[in-house]
Amino acid sequence: MKKAVSSIAIFALLFSGIAQEETSLVFKLADFLGAVKNYHPVALQSDLVLDMADAERLKARGGFEPKISGDFNQKEYDGKRYYQYYDMGVKIPTYLGMSVYGGYELSDGIYTNPDRTTPSNGLAYAGLEVSLLEGLFTDQRRNDLRIAKLAQKASVYQRRLIRNELLFNATKAYYDWALKWHQVDTYNQAMDLANERFRQVSQNVRVGEEAAIDTLEALLQVQARQATLNELQQQLQAAEVELTKYLWTENMEALSMNPQMRPPSIASLHALQRPNEEEFEKNKNLLDSLHPQLNLMRTQLAQFEQQNRWQREQLKPELNLKFQVLNPVGDQFQNPTGVNNYKAGVHFETPILIRKERAELQKNKLKISELEWKTTDQRQKLNVEFEQARQEQQLWYSQQNLLEQTVNNYLRLLDGERQKFQTGESNLFLVNQRELFYLNSQMKFLESLTKYQMSRAKMFLVMGQFEEVYIP
Repeated sequence: MKKAVSSIAIFALLFSGIAQEETSLVFKLADFLGAVKNYHPVALQSDLVLDMADAERLKARGGFEPKISGDFNQKEYDGKRYYQYYDMGVKIPTYLGMSVYGGYELSDGIYTNPDRTTPSNGLAYAGLEVSLLEGLFTDQRRNDLRIAKLAQKASVYQRRLIRNELLFNATKAYYDWALKWHQVDTYNQAMDLANERFRQVSQNVRVGEEAAIDTLEALLQVQARQATLNELQQQLQAAEVELTKYLWTENMEALSMNPQMRPPSIASLHALQRPNEEEFEKNKNLLDSLHPQLNLMRTQLAQFEQQNRWQREQLKPELNLKFQVLNPVGDQFQNPTGVNNYKAGVHFETPILIRKERAELQKNKLKISELEWKTTDQRQKLNVEFEQARQEQQLWYSQQNLLEQTVNNYLRLLDGERQKFQTGESNLFLVNQRELFYLNSQMKFLESLTKYQMSRAKMFLVMGQFEEVYIP
């Protein structure tokens, strides 16, 4: 009587990993991505983008910082004090474009400059400095601050892009590892089955129930599966190495994979719900307004437009008015109009051909046009990538269902071939062929499961909402 392992035993071996999951260390994708977000150097580095933008805004605000100044000059020669000048004050730039200032000056000596002569107690002054043409509506300080504010907004989008790309690549590495682990697990069990069959066939040959050539057939199956298993094990090791690139501790120490770690069961990778077409259309309509790359480019465009306003302002001549009221220290201020005690001045300057300013304005306009074209191109690329991701997700949803049916049908064929073999109507070669087809279909089914999961992840990456929305 011929002895063999039934198809029920084959099915049990291939899926026994599900039952063993409770006793293994299951490494879930959600836990993995949580660790990547918190500890990976690139994730931490992305926070520096925000810090850098904050530092740039702080620097820009420094242009409006009040400044205290002091100046002292003295000359002594041949026992004579020629002159001694003191000048101390404070200047406060304002967001309106004017500067307010005040101070105290004192002069002494036998050869003081007449225009710097002051009363014996010194002279207090307060005044304004205003730009009437260039700098009236915007100036370098206000321009720098507005651009720095936009840079802070841009840094949020830059950080999101960095983290989305990191988490997507980590997800890809995880599913590649999960696929290789399940494929190795499947082939390990198939290897056990081939060894068991070889043992049984050898035993049957010894008692004369089977031909000796069947021993060679069974041995070839063992060797073929061992060769495939060796390749899969090497691929699994490579996938584990790739996965460890994303494993770090809070102390910035790289981690190694625990050999006991395993991915979740095959059933957890199976998509039970068909992709929602209405959800696809809704996400596509939100693509332009929510994608961080497009928002980043729009923010950069706003920065160029702000720079454009300042460069147009520079086409105007400089016309600065300076006026200050003077009052002797210790005296009451008696003349509120400052008609008698004041200093005033006007500064006018302009290039004749304003070539430099016109060239800078032209260059900036070209940068704006360049960025507008890039934004249009990027928007179209994202729309195309969205459609590709949608088609890919729909394809692999259908494929996994089709391949699941294929696996079940191959199992039925294998079961029928086994029954024919037991009644002497078939041979070991045909049984091995049916078993090989079943095994290959199982491998393709595993691949379809992970490819579907990756197509879901890619959709969220294309949407630019991977970190915020993606749920493993």
